[in-house]
Amino acid sequence: MLIEGVVVFQENLKDRFRLSKSTFDKSIELEHFFLGTKDIGNDAYEQFLLSSTKKAKENTSICNFLHIEVFSFDIYKQILSASDNKLRLAIWYDEANYKLHLARELFGTIPLYYIHIPGEFLFFSTSLSSIAGNKALQGYLDPNESMIVTYHRFRMDLRNSDYSRTFYSQVQNLAPGHILSVSRAGESIERHISFNNEKWAGYSKPEDFSPAIRDIFSQSVSASASDESLLVASHLSGGLDSSSVSTMFKHIYPSRPLHTIYHRNDSKEMDESLYSRSVVSKIGSIHHEVRQSDDDFDLIQLHTSLFGEPEVSTLSPSLITSLMPYARNLGCSILLRGSAGDSVIGSGMEILNNSFREKKWADLKYYLGKRVPHFSLAKNYPDWDNYSFERQFDLVLQNFLYHRFSESRNKPAGALFALYNEVNNALGVSKSYFMKRAFGNIVKRWMQTSVAAPQSILRDEYLQLPQSEESGIVLPRSLRGDLDPRHQEYFEDVFTPRAVTATEQQFVLGEYYGVKNRAPFLDKQLFEICMMVPDSIKYGSGKGREHFREAMRGLLSDEVMERSSKATLASSHGQKITLRLYEQAKSFLNDSKLVWEYVDRRKFDEQVSILKNDKIPYPEKVRTWFHVTRTITLASWLEWLAETKNQAV
Repeated sequence: MLIEGVVVFQENLKDRFRLSKSTFDKSIELEHFFLGTKDIGNDAYEQFLLSSTKKAKENTSICNFLHIEVFSFDIYKQILSASDNKLRLAIWYDEANYKLHLARELFGTIPLYYIHIPGEFLFFSTSLSSIAGNKALQGYLDPNESMIVTYHRFRMDLRNSDYSRTFYSQVQNLAPGHILSVSRAGESIERHISFNNEKWAGYSKPEDFSPAIRDIFSQSVSASASDESLLVASHLSGGLDSSSVSTMFKHIYPSRPLHTIYHRNDSKEMDESLYSRSVVSKIGSIHHEVRQSDDDFDLIQLHTSLFGEPEVSTLSPSLITSLMPYARNLGCSILLRGSAGDSVIGSGMEILNNSFREKKWADLKYYLGKRVPHFSLAKNYPDWDNYSFERQFDLVLQNFLYHRFSESRNKPAGALFALYNEVNNALGVSKSYFMKRAFGNIVKRWMQTSVAAPQSILRDEYLQLPQSEESGIVLPRSLRGDLDPRHQEYFEDVFTPRAVTATEQQFVLGEYYGVKNRAPFLDKQLFEICMMVPDSIKYGSGKGREHFREAMRGLLSDEVMERSSKATLASSHGQKITLRLYEQAKSFLNDSKLVWEYVDRRKFDEQVSILKNDKIPYPEKVRTWFHVTRTITLASWLEWLAETKNQAV
């Protein structure tokens, strides 16, 4: 699907930005305004509004939304703010004033980018790749150095900063849940989303929340695949989220076939087949086990050309790319996924960090005690099951505190020592434990069985660049609006730059493979109600996500219902695919010059040495995998961009 348009504010620029009608299936051409669409279809799940103040009947023919005549900005905003609004995009042109209004829905499931040069023109498109290949726009497509720095610093793209930035110097990303208004006089951006949390303000017990969550989740899954003429596949990893999506679909549509697809690999740590098969046995789906493609570098190059930007994944993206063509070859038009479940639903684990930060030591001991039966690191202690509860609790407490102190290591020495004393007095944890563990880490590094990977391997001149001030839309803060600040952390979990970009890139891949990616957890009402569930209810018995487990009770298989752990990519699987990707891309990196203008080659080679060192355990290599993969994806984009600009027409 492609939607693309331009408003020209200077008469002498009209010919330069006149888009070719032959590029599109349908188009509208008004005074100073052109809009074209291609392959928009009539998907009820991806409704959007294309309208203008004049020639309304002409516009109706290219609109997949029941046409509403929009004669004022107030009406336009009313449509967007209505409780039953399902529009993904809304584009309205005020012809009399040469004013354009663009809007996106809350989760940004369809991307929308724009270039605005005040007093000259506004160009917008749902495709960055299309923008990059437009000859008239080449002067606005220099690489954005601040975005490259963010992209190539470990976990920086999980922090929320100016959302509008893209990898191009003057291309901006329209923030989800916002309206962009542009005229000759300038531009403005405002939030059009509002939240109705008060409807659940009277809820206080698990039995209040769980039935409502179940009902809302059911409605979202139903809407994701409401056309019963379409064949549906579902990614079934065996985790709580994907299992719930598959299970709820069969609960709603018991007579419809469902193809569940499990990704099988050779990593024992990643084997979730026991859980996925328990779901299949419970719901009676048509099950398939597929292996991940090993064409990692070829896929990254393909994705780069489709996205027009670097791949957002921090490991090879071949998993999801293996699922989509497989689903398509089964004849499926929709691929259901459990994406965003962790963040939208919430786990309640925040109650531990909050208790520590607020120095509520009694609360911390109480909640950590609940966590003991579900301790994720129990496998590291061979005699765990033979330990007394008190011994198990001490280990859980020590591990929790060690990670909290590690996060605080940049504090002044005096403040850190005072915190040590306070924790020791309140919880009775010996300071010698932390000293022994820190000394053990030093020995491991000396023996080269542990590493302290840097946050970034960019060249020093880029690492020394001053952090740009937040001048655009900081998405979580802007979307929260006047809601209670206590919800801010929740917004920051859901609306990280990496999460929103992943959603946008999944849309692009779905368009390419002809399979619609649907993520039922990306639902506004589900987000609202889970925001209101107290952490103590979410935390429950110590497994976390208790409110959602109770909502799915009686539907989910017992194995998934009771599991408290999940597979981690810090395993032999992450090592295998990163090493394979590097070997495939090695010649390309040696021939590439552009990426080494940003990445320090010496630092990169050090990370490759770590990657190849079999003595270093997998969890110690997570940053190394990040640095190697991100260098390859950045190099692919830089080379693609240079070639695309040379071929622009």
